[in-house]
Formats: sequence, structure tokens, C-alpha cells
Amino acid sequence: MASAGNVLSIEQLNQLSRKPYSVHAGSDDDVDAIEGSKKLWMRLIDTVHNPTVSDKHMTAACNAICFTIRANVLSSNETLRELALCAKTWHQTFGAARSAFSAGKNKPALQVLETLAYLTGELPDRHDAIRLVESTVRDMAEIVYTQQPNKHLKEACIVLYFFLRKLSDFMSATVVLESALRNSQSAFSRVCASSNIALAKVTQEKSEPWFSFVLSILMVTKVAESKSATLKLLSLLCTDKFAIRDVDLVSTTSKAIDVYSAANDNALEDIIREVLPAVLTNSTQYHIFLRKQLDSSGSKISTLVVILGILSFGKVRNYITEDELPSLVNDILSGFFAFSLKSETFVGFETLLSHAIPSVRLRALDLLVASKSPNASIHPETFRCLIRVLPNLHDDTDAFHRGELFSVFRRFLIRIQQSHRMLNKDQAKDNLNDMLREYTTFCSRYCAFLKSEVLVHISYGRHILSLDLLNFISEQIWPQEAFATVSLSDEDFLATLFRLVLDPYDDIRAVSTNVLLNIANVRSVDFNLALERTNPMTSTSQLAAATNRADHADALGRLIALLQENSVISRRTTSEDKGSFLDLQEQVTALSAYIQGANNLDVTITYPLHGSILGMRYLLESSTLNYPSTTMAMWKEPLLVACQKIWTLSQPHLCVDSPEVEEDATDELGSSGPKDLLAYAWRALRDVHLMMQAMLDTSMADHAVFSTIGRMCFDQLALLRHRGAFSTVAQSFVLCCQKCRSSDDPDVQSLTSQWFGSALAELQKQADRLTRRSAGLPAMFTALLDPHDDHKFSLCVQELVQIAVQLAPDPRGAEAEDKLRLPQVHALNCLKDIMTTSRFRIRTAPLVVPMVDLAAQCMSSHIWAIKNCGLMLLRASINRLDPDTGVGGSKADVNIRALSDSGRQLSDVALSLLSSWSLETSASEEFVQAYSQDGNRIDDGNEAVFAGLDLIGRLYLNKDERLSVRDTVARQLGSHLWHIRAQAARLLTTTTPQDEQIAVVQEMLRRLNKSSSLNECHGKMLVVRGLLTSLQEGPISLEFLSSFAQSLVEASCAAPVALNKTFLATWLEIANQLISSTPANSTIPARLYETFSKQLNGFSSDDDQPVALYDRALAYFMLQVHVLTGSLTHDQAARYVGKDNDTIAYVFEQRQSSKSTAQSRRYFNVVKEVLQSTEMAQARPILLKRAVTCINSGLALPDTTDFTTLIDALQFEQSISRDIMIAQFSLYTALCKIAMQWNGVTTNRLRELSIGFCRHLKFAAADDTEEPTRCAVVEALQQWQDLALLDDMFNAIFESHGKLEVFSVLYDLLNDDDDEIRGKAGEVAAAFHQSNMRGSRRKIVLCAFAARQRLRDHGFRAFMGTEMLGLECVRRILNIRSKESPMQMKKEVVRYCQHNTIEKQILGVMAAANDLFAEEKQNLYIDEIVELKVWARVLTDMQCRIPDELVKVLSKWADDGLRSAHNLLEKVNGKLDQNNWEVEAAVLADKTATDLNISFTPELEILLVRVVAIAGILVQSGDSQRQEQDGVASKVLVSLQKLHEKCGSMSVPASLRESLHLII
Repeated sequence: MASAGNVLSIEQLNQLSRKPYSVHAGSDDDVDAIEGSKKLWMRLIDTVHNPTVSDKHMTAACNAICFTIRANVLSSNETLRELALCAKTWHQTFGAARSAFSAGKNKPALQVLETLAYLTGELPDRHDAIRLVESTVRDMAEIVYTQQPNKHLKEACIVLYFFLRKLSDFMSATVVLESALRNSQSAFSRVCASSNIALAKVTQEKSEPWFSFVLSILMVTKVAESKSATLKLLSLLCTDKFAIRDVDLVSTTSKAIDVYSAANDNALEDIIREVLPAVLTNSTQYHIFLRKQLDSSGSKISTLVVILGILSFGKVRNYITEDELPSLVNDILSGFFAFSLKSETFVGFETLLSHAIPSVRLRALDLLVASKSPNASIHPETFRCLIRVLPNLHDDTDAFHRGELFSVFRRFLIRIQQSHRMLNKDQAKDNLNDMLREYTTFCSRYCAFLKSEVLVHISYGRHILSLDLLNFISEQIWPQEAFATVSLSDEDFLATLFRLVLDPYDDIRAVSTNVLLNIANVRSVDFNLALERTNPMTSTSQLAAATNRADHADALGRLIALLQENSVISRRTTSEDKGSFLDLQEQVTALSAYIQGANNLDVTITYPLHGSILGMRYLLESSTLNYPSTTMAMWKEPLLVACQKIWTLSQPHLCVDSPEVEEDATDELGSSGPKDLLAYAWRALRDVHLMMQAMLDTSMADHAVFSTIGRMCFDQLALLRHRGAFSTVAQSFVLCCQKCRSSDDPDVQSLTSQWFGSALAELQKQADRLTRRSAGLPAMFTALLDPHDDHKFSLCVQELVQIAVQLAPDPRGAEAEDKLRLPQVHALNCLKDIMTTSRFRIRTAPLVVPMVDLAAQCMSSHIWAIKNCGLMLLRASINRLDPDTGVGGSKADVNIRALSDSGRQLSDVALSLLSSWSLETSASEEFVQAYSQDGNRIDDGNEAVFAGLDLIGRLYLNKDERLSVRDTVARQLGSHLWHIRAQAARLLTTTTPQDEQIAVVQEMLRRLNKSSSLNECHGKMLVVRGLLTSLQEGPISLEFLSSFAQSLVEASCAAPVALNKTFLATWLEIANQLISSTPANSTIPARLYETFSKQLNGFSSDDDQPVALYDRALAYFMLQVHVLTGSLTHDQAARYVGKDNDTIAYVFEQRQSSKSTAQSRRYFNVVKEVLQSTEMAQARPILLKRAVTCINSGLALPDTTDFTTLIDALQFEQSISRDIMIAQFSLYTALCKIAMQWNGVTTNRLRELSIGFCRHLKFAAADDTEEPTRCAVVEALQQWQDLALLDDMFNAIFESHGKLEVFSVLYDLLNDDDDEIRGKAGEVAAAFHQSNMRGSRRKIVLCAFAARQRLRDHGFRAFMGTEMLGLECVRRILNIRSKESPMQMKKEVVRYCQHNTIEKQILGVMAAANDLFAEEKQNLYIDEIVELKVWARVLTDMQCRIPDELVKVLSKWADDGLRSAHNLLEKVNGKLDQNNWEVEAAVLADKTATDLNISFTPELEILLVRVVAIAGILVQSGDSQRQEQDGVASKVLVSLQKLHEKCGSMSVPASLRESLHLII
């Protein structure tokens, strides 16, 4: 590093730029001037490399370098010309450019590179110039290939771009890249593996260096800092200006994109949005790319996504027209899926927009709505196509795709507006009215769809997407242009929005409130009418007071603000005064009066405290309400007093160490016990702080406000013991301190200094009140610190360090340790929080080394609390180490004088930690096992040893340091703790260079007999095991394996601990690894078995040793030896393997993950023997899975013995475990494959198995709690479908037994909550329809919504008119989760109707109305109301019969249910005293007290729609004669008409009203 004395000032640099020093050296004889010029040049280089220079200084230095070089080259002084035109100067200049890049000064760096290019062209020896350029390009290319170091990637890409563009004549680019790739082959292979790219796909390319280079650039694009540079470099490679002989870089880039996108689905959007625009710079490249991608489109969905992205780009750039697009898409799909589509239709688009992959749907939508001009007219078929596929597009997707869909639709809606406006101007256009009608029709239907997607029973994903779009429409474009006829202010929609304000999700509540406010701005009259009809304020207040739920309180707060904003809007739009600021003053007064009159926090109070506080918060945050300063001044004092009073009332609950046991429940039901009071108090304090944060952002914030809020936060951080509470308080204190520092008032600015002094005093005051993390004290200090205030930051750190290094008192004195005064604990915790706070990152980077040193010193303390806090500080500091260099900052700006040894390096600190525990043990010391729980045996220095090993693993060491540290770490192999030995062994394994691993293995085995203790011997074996694992990742020669086996044999003979089970277990693990790498005909297994047998003969058992570890390793060893050599009998091997559950699991999992390719019939015989002999239920699933593996690999031959054994293993009984059931699915299909090839199984036997299989399939699919079970069902269905397509006999069996059950299970899986299961079920559903597309290379897998619709329309149609399908429809409408066969469904329906009346279900829903898992319920995928409607339609359209005995049962159930629904609405419509807060407890306890409860509870809405649907089926049934005979139709119809009349007179959910309307 250059010293500060060599740095030139900015004035000197500017002078050099104006008049370079070369002008002073007039002739070669002027030696002094020349020497002075050389020294000045070196000072100039030192200035650039100095890390302390400012940005302005760096710019001036680079400018001076450029002028100096050019002046020297043009100088008449030959000495100076030679000085400039030499390799050393070239390297120095390039180094200056790299220093400028490292400092983040790209423009000066590019200026230096321009000068470097000029200098290269002036070099007298062209060969030297080529050598310099190629060497530099090679180094930069290696950085790109290896992606290390990460911080130089951007620099490397910029340099490569510059050199390839400016200096391509001075290099053979292909040769240079070949050399760089060869030097980086190992690292490049790891980079490819990290991106899921097989190296074989790279090496098989003809232009491998360029393909690898482009692929590396694509992988670098995921690094945000380097993205712009990489895209610029990629764009250069694909331009016509850059060409390489015999290499088509455009085609190479296309192929690289294809490979990279196929392996990284998450990178597809980045490729389409960023890479393609950088590459497709003209029409020629566009068509080349498109052709190349189409040629490779036969196997990967990712390629289809890229093709759609290319087409969309071409449409925007006008490379393709909108009219030719449909036929082009149809042709592409015909080639991709090998089936024909009519040209000039939008069928291809509809197929893509219904695809199962969200990225395909997204790209197809973007392609459909993209345009070269936002004013271009839109094809009518585009509107119709979108309307048809809207449900598919809104099918649940993840947050990323929801955001992308929102962006695409937003652009399209803006385009509709602008295009509609342009059409209105073009009055001469033909069929203008028809075109405008298409626009308005689409907008109306689209908004109607969005409104249907925000009903309360819809899942969150569909909710938020539709609400965001409605928010955009209502805020930006409604009711203008094409949206003039759209109705967003109808009563039903506004009622739905008011219900959504009560939604469990915060963002749903926020967006719903925004939509309501937007509608109020446009349609104030309609909004006020709906407000008067629904009256949400009163019912929400009662609900919030009754439930005390956070979402209900937040809803009340939002409604308070919304209604006040609406009153302001009403005054602005009408002459009627709907409200004023005086109304708001009443709200403040009411809140203040209640709080001042309260003596404690009471959970049972009927006043909505939390909602009222949050209402004030939202009022203060509102941008619509512009409060006058007088109003703000009126609020300030009562609000601050209320905040202080709530803090006082919450202290008894939040400032004690164990609040949950402070007192008993205050009521008989226990609903207001200590935990309820704790939550009530915490939420009250949290809401108060949210209100105070809003106050800080208003005009009322003056000195008094800052002082009061800041002091309150300070006291709370000092006293609180509730983690959630003081984390909330910390946010307010941070905001308050930031506002104080940025204030123009000096008195306000001085507040933080006052609080800082109080914080230091508080730290000493609480020295005897210790918690592990010091409660709120660390948050107090981090809030007070400012990363931009160097002086205060340095002062704070110094004060904390001085306290931390104080000598702690002796805990062995008169006082107990918990009575000690230990301010060191608080200081260390504060330093730890400072090191982990992200906004201090720049300030704390240079503090890493001294903080690690301080932590290491504290870990030597004799007090556990200090030692533990030191360990946490050490972990926090280690995490701040630079991953590339293993160090923190280059220079510590804070002088920590309190550290006595602050100059130590990190490696010294790590070594001191390792030396904190003595390894001296006696030769006869008992071997300490990993499972020992004897606390007296564990030394206090072990935490330091663990920390030291962890620190060493994070350091970047040179070769000499690595050797020194390795010796120290190796000594830890003798530790008496297994975990320390294992960590030391892992560290030695990872730090051993690849070319030294074999030598280290041999050395460890050779010196095994020289081990000083049993522990050291075991530690060395752990190193050998780790290194062997590392070696197995690459190719291993048979010669090495043989040599290794011989060394292992000799080590086992020479080791002094041969009879120790711990040593033998590790020896066996190594032997197992070795055997798994050997070929089948090797003699190594036999040699190892012979050696082990000799050791085993002299083995003496010791019950204290880890028998389980040894038994597992021994069993796997014996299995491998038996499979490869046959040295044991089947019974002997099975006895080893089948010893217990853990042994069986370990052995077969190891065998499954082994790389060994050696297979033998002996392996299946062992599996069969263990399966027959064991009765352990836990091991049975593993054995069944291994049997399937044997069948699929051909080890189990289709003979009678094998088949009988495996058939008998199938137990289709409901009492078996879930894991066994899953394993049996795979075994069943595997056995069916054998039966298809072998005639030894009767059809009756297969039919029996198929019935059991279907029953278990249905049973497992109904397992809502376990995702793996349902996933196994999907996989079983996939295998079943493959068999059914291949074998007619097998298909015939299922045609008569269970195909309807299979379809039913598949439909349920398409409605599953798990995305992965729905995706796999979609693949199975696609297989059912594959027969319609014979010869297709791929199945068109549809999204779950479209797949369900297709399965209903085609799969179930085979059972049209049957009683079985009728029962299935009734089951689904009633939502009966039956696990019985269709033949037993009648009993299930009767039992359901008898035990689940609507009245009983209503009471159950009301009892669970305040379920804490409301969010999880709403996050479910299935839309029950839509499902019961479509199944009711299926029952009617397919003319399915309902059994006669069920009609009477269903009619009674429906009639009773309709009466219960009518009674419920009668009760709801009762009048309540809306002006009295003290509502009777009985009314509040009754959750049916308000119609708002009826509407916002999805379960209740579903119940009412369900009973109406059943009644409608009975009324509209085709068998009128039977209905008239029983009087069913007339009786149910009367009840329906009464309910319909009642719903017309009150606010009810739209879905219920629509269902009744369709029937009546």
C-alpha cells in the first residue's frame, strides 16, 4: 500500500494534466530531470492505488495519468518515450484502471483504458503488444469462467468489452479463451454444477471456448452489480462489428441461452426482459435467434418460453405484424406438440394461456397484448380470447407471477384507453361503432370478472391480484373512455369491499380501503347510499371489541379514516356537509376520555381500544385530509397524554420477566387470563407506537413532541421485557432520533446527545439486571447512533469497548453470580447489535478484526454471562468477514484504545482461541464418546475451540499461514469431545488442496500407530473419511483404490485401538466408501472382509461404547461384501441388516445414495429375507421401496417365489401406517409391470389388488395433513395411467372397478392446496387426453382450473346418466370427504344429512368465527362455492339419477336448512342500539348479531349457498312425477321463495342472491 507521503495533491495532479512533466526534460542528457520524472510517475501510480483518496482525487489522478502517457509517447526525449513504451508502464497503467474500478469510478477507469489502447498501438514490438493484451484478456476471462472473486466480475466484463472492441487485432480471441478455460476447468465445472448445467453439454459443443464464455456471461447476469456490464459484453459479441472466423456467435449465444434457461427456470424472466433486448439488435439477429430456438424446441418448455419472449420482442419492434401472429403461434405449437391447428385462429393462444406453467401463460399474455404503439387498435378476437381464459390466468400463482401479470394487464388497460381515444378521433373509419362496442364490452366483462374474484371465499392469491387491478382501474382510468359504462359503485360490490376491510391479510385490507376511497372520489352519492345501508362502522366496532383480534382492530381503524375522508370528499363534491374536523375532535376526545378513566387494561371491555388508536394513526397518515395547524395543536396534548397513560397501564404486564404466570384468569371461562392480558397490553402499546410514528411525520412534531415521544421510548426500552414490544418501540425511537438529527431546531438536535448520556448511565444502572440479550438496551444504542456522524459513532464504540474490557468481579465472593454487577454483558450485547445492524455496515466493516479480538478476550472470562456474550459478538463479527478475502475493512476509522492487543491478525486470534484448552491427556484415559452427557468432563474452553475452528474456516490464508494453521488444527484431532474432533477433521478436509489430498490420506494412515491417544487415532480416521469423500467427487483410478485399501488394512493391523468400537465404526465407514467406488470384479471387498474378520475375532464387547453406530456400519459393510463376493449366506447378511429399525433404514439409505453400479441378485434376496423375517412396522416402508428398486432394475425376476413373496407383502388395510401405504403404491404398479410380462398371475388376483389399490388411493388422497402422502398418490396415478395406456387387460380391469374413483381422486388433487401436487395431477390429467393427439412429442399440460374443467367435461362424461355419477355429484356438493367406494356412498349421504343439519353447522361456524387460523384457511386453494355450483350443473346437464331413497332424505335436509337460513336472517335483521358502546354481553357473545358477520364469514356463506344448491337440484329434477307424489318440489320451492324474499330486503352475499335468482 502506498504511504500517504507519496500521494500527490489534487492541485499537483491538475497541474500535471495541464503541463505534463515530460516538457521539462528537453534532452536525454538532462539526467536529473529524467529521474525526477520517473519519481513523479511512481508517485502518480501510488496516488491511484492509495485507498484513502477521495473520488475527486481519484478522477484527477486518472486524468493526470492519461495526459502523462500521451505526452511521454509524443515526447522528443527518447528516455521518456522508452519509459512510456515498455511493458512495466503498460502493466502500471492497467493496474491504475483496476484501482479506479475497485473504487467505483468507472468513467475515469474507462479513460485510462482508452489511453491504454492508444499506448498498445504505439508499442514498437507488436509481439509484446499481443502478449500483453492476450495475458490480460486471459486473466479477465478466467474471472468470468470461475466467477471468483465476485467483486471483480463487473471490472472483468468491462475490461473484456473494451479489449474485444478496441484491441481485437492484438489477440487471437479463440486461442486466449481456450487457454483461460483450460486453466479454469475445475472451477468452471463447479460453477456449471451450481447452475444445474451438466459439463457434458458444454464440452460437446463445436466452439466450446466461446460457448463456455457466453454461458459464463449468462451466469454472471444473476449478479446485480455486474448485470449491466455483462449485457453490454453480450451485446458486443452478437453485433456485426465483432466477428470470429469459423464461429457463429449469434447461433452460439442462442444455444447457450437454450441450455442455461433449461437448467434455470427462475432465470427465464431475466433472459427475456434483459438478455434478449441486448442481443436482438436488428431484424437479422431476431430471425436467426427465432429459427435456432424453433429448431431446438422439441424437448423443453423453457425453450417455448424463450420463443414466446422473442416473438413478443419482435412484435414490439415491428419485426412481425399483429395480423400474422395467430397463424405463427399455431404453427409453432403444431411443431412443438406435433398436432395441427387451424391457421388464423386464436386456439393456439388459448392453449398457451391455459398452460400449467405460469411462465408460459405470462409470456403468451405478454405476446398477445404487446404492441409497437400504445395507440394501435386491438383485434376483437384478442378481447374474446382473453375473456375465455381469464380464470386460467388468475389461477393461483406465486407472488412473482402475480406481480408480472399485474404489470402486463396494467399496460394493456392503458393501451385500451389510448387506443379507444384514438378510435374516437378517427370518425371516418369503417365499422367504428362495432369496434368501440368491442372495447366497452371487454372492459365491462373484465371488471365483472375482477369483481367476482374478490368475494370473501376466494383464496388470497386471486384476491390480491384482482384487488390490485381494481385499485389501478378505479384510481387511474375509471370512468373514462372505454370504462365509461363500467359499474364499480353498485351496492353488492361496495358491500363486498366493506367485508374485505375485515380480511385477515393486511394487504387485502389496505387495498380494499384504497378502492373504496377511489370509488368515493368518483361516485360519492352511491358510496354514501351503500354506507347508510351496510353501516359497517357500528358492526365493526362491536366486532373489534368482542374479539380483540388484531385484524378486526385494524379494520376499524381503516374505516374510521375512510369515513372521515369520505366526509371531506362529500363536502367538496356536494353542498351537504357530511362531517367536519369537529367530528374527528370527538373521536380524539372519546379516546382520551376512555383512557384517562381506565385504571387497568381489561380484555372484556366493550370499548374498541385498539381500533380507536389505529383510527387516529390512519387519520394522521391520510393524504386526503389536510388538517389545519390549529387542529393539530388541539390533538397534540391529549394524544400524548393517552400514549403515556397506556404505557403506564401496560407496565405490569410487559415489564416483568414471566408475565404469563403473573396472575390467574379474571373470569370463569379463562378468556382474560395472563396470556390474554399480555397480548392485549402488547398490542395496545404497539398500536400507540404506530400512532406516535404517524405523529412524528406531521406538522404537530415540535420540540415538545420529540422530547415526550423520545423520552417515552427511552424509558420503555430500559424497562420492557417483552421482545415483541421493545422491537416495536425500537422502530419508533429510530424514527424519532432520525427526525431530531434532521431538524433545523438546535434544541431538537441536542436531544439525541442528552439521550446518549442517559443511555450510558442506564447501562451502568442495569448492571445487576441481566438478560441474555440485554432486553432493549442494544436497540437504544443503535437508534441513537448515526452512521454519518463519525465523531459520535467513534465515541460510542470506544465507551462500550471500555466498559466491555473492565475487569469482572470474582463470582466466588459473598454474592451469587446473578447478583453481580456486570455492565460488560450489556456493552457486549450493544456492540453485537451494532455489528449486525445493516445501516452501520460501512462503519463496522473496519471494526471486524478488533471486535473479533475483543470477543476472543471476553471468551476467556471466568463468568459465563460475559463468555456467552463474547461468543455472540464473535459470531456477529465473523459473519461480517468478506467472503472473498476473509477480512473486514482495509482501515479502521475508529481508534479502539481500550484493546491492549488490537494489532493482532485474525489468524492470531483464532490460534489463541484454539490454545484455550489443553490437549494433554494420559495414555490410559478412557475414550470419551460423542454421546456422553457427563457435564463434569467438558472443559470450559470448548466454546472457544469451536469458535476458533469456525473462524479459521472463514479466513483467507496464504500458503505459509495455511501450513501453520493446519498443524494447530491437527492437534485438535486429539480432543476428548467427538464434535471438536469432527469439526477439526472437516476443516482439515476443506482446507487441503486437491492436489495434496492423496498424500495427506496416506500420511494419516501411515502415522496412525504413532497416535498419542485413542482420541487422536479416531480424529485421524475422521480426516481420512472426509478426504476420501472429497476424492470420490472426481474420477478415481483403480490403482489408487487398491493402494488405499492396502493402507487401510495395514492401519487396522497397526493401530493401538483396533478393538474399540468407535474406531472400528469409522474404519467400517471408510471401508464402505471404498467398496462403493470399486468395480464389481475387484478383490478389494474380499481383502477388507478378511482383514475385518481377523479383527472381529478378537473383539471384546463393551456396553458403554456406541453400539448403534458400529452396528449400522457393520451391517452395511456385510451387505456390500455379500452382494459383491457372496462370502456370506442370505440368512447371515439378513441378520446383520435386519437387526433393528435404525439399522435397516441406515443400510438401505446408504445403498440407495451410493454411487456403486454393482448389482446382484443377492441384494434382492437379502431384501426379501429381511422383508419376510421382520415384523418392525417402521422398517417396512423402506424394505418395500427397495423391493421396487430391485424390480425396476431387473434384479427380481418374474418367478413364482418372488411374485408370491411380494404379493403377500401388500396389505391393503386401513390400519396400516401412512408410510407403508405410500410404499405399497409403488410396489403395486411394479408388480403389475411384471404381470404384464408374465402369465403366472390370474386376472382375478389382479382385480382384487386393483380394488384394494383404489380404496387406499382414495383413503390416502383424503389425508389433508400430510403433503407427501398426497404427492405419493399423484405418482401412483401417473404409474397407473402409464400401465393403462400400455396394457388393454389392465385397462379393462379398471374400467369395471374403480375408474370413477380414480377420476374422483384426480379431481381432488387438481384442487389441492399444494402447487406441486396440482402440477403433477395436471400431468396425469393430460395423459388421459393424450390419445386425442397421437404422435405428439409432448402432452399439453393445462393449469389446474382448465384441467378440472376438461376432466368434468370429458372424463366424467363416460358415466353420464348413471347413479354412480349422481352420488358423486351429491357428495361434492355436500362436501363429504368420503373414503368409501361409490357403492357405499348412499349410506354416507344419509349419515351426513342425519348428523349435519344446517342449523348445527351454523352454530359450529359461529363458534369458530374468531379462529386464529383465519389466514391459513383463506390461503386454501379450493373455491368451494364455484365447485358446488359446477357440480350441481354437472348433475343436471348429464342427467344423473339420484336414488329414490336419497330424495326424501335430501329434501328434508334441504327444507330444514332453508328454514334455518331464514331464521338466521330474521335474527340478523333485528335492530340494535347503535349509539351505545355498552352493548349487552349476550349480544356481543352471539356472533350472529350483525349482518356483517354473516357476510364476511366464508364458511357461513358456503353453507347457505350449499343448501340452496341442493334445494335447486330437487326442484329442477327431471322426474316430476316422483316429486309431485312426494310433494318435494312444492314444499322446497315455498321455502326457497321465502328465503329469496328475505334476502331481497337486506344485505346478503352476492353468491347467495345469485343462486336464489337462478332457481326462482
